[in-house]
Amino acid sequence: ERQATLAEVARRPAEQAMGQKRDEAESRAAAAEVAAQSAKMTAEKQVAELRRQEAEAETAKQRAQEKTEVAQQIAREEEQARLRAAEAEAIAETARQQVQTEQGVER
Repeated sequence: ERQATLAEVARRPAEQAMGQKRDEAESRAAAAEVAAQSAKMTAEKQVAELRRQEAEAETAKQRAQEKTEVAQQIAREEEQARLRAAEAEAIAETARQQVQTEQGVER
């Protein structure tokens, strides 16, 4: 019985040390899990921010494309107006020459 008591007394510090090491390991595992969860949330926020920025960039790209198309349309219309003005000027010049010719014939 005395040996059993001595063995029990000798076993207690070892069991306590094992229990303490197990508690420390569990504590480290819990801390690692919290850190991993935090890192995951940070990564998710970063992904969401990048997606938001990507959407903004796409919207800006579309607006720029629309403005470019409008500017090209305006340039085409201005060129057509210049051509019509030149054509009108040519018609007016022809009419002036005909009037001068007719006035010359009358004289």
